[in-house]
Amino acid sequence: MTEAVHPAASHHLPGFITASGETDVLMVVSLISLVVIVVGIGVFYFKLHA
Repeated sequence: MTEAVHPAASHHLPGFITASGETDVLMVVSLISLVVIVVGIGVFYFKLHA
């Protein structure tokens, strides 16, 4: 089942734009990266001051 693209939309959409109902992979990767970075900074801070 192919969905028609709105006539006002660009013919070439970037890869990070998802269709409705699909998982937003870019947001999931960004969230996981942010959590890993924050935890890593916390571990580094506590190791530095231990």
